[in-house]
Amino acid sequence: MNKGKFVFAQLVSLVSRYEFDKCVLRYQGDYKVQKFNCSSQFLSMMFDQLTQRESFRDIFTCLKAQNKKVYHLGIKKLVTLSTLTRANGNRD
Repeated sequence: MNKGKFVFAQLVSLVSRYEFDKCVLRYQGDYKVQKFNCSSQFLSMMFDQLTQRESFRDIFTCLKAQNKKVYHLGIKKLVTLSTLTRANGNRD
């Protein structure tokens, strides 16, 4: 049984939350955002890169398969496919 953190959570801990939030504030990344903030988008895209996913549907399917472990990966809540595509289309 796993007693420690997942490897993905360990990699996320290397990113300074303070510096990330400072960048989001500087560029107003969370302006008029209700649920899917920049932090969740960053974690989803980081998961995408590390697991070598090829499409948004592939990302969503893989995250959905890990539904019980998503919170422990650092992602607060499973995001829908349309929200993920809309966020990536609207944000830099």
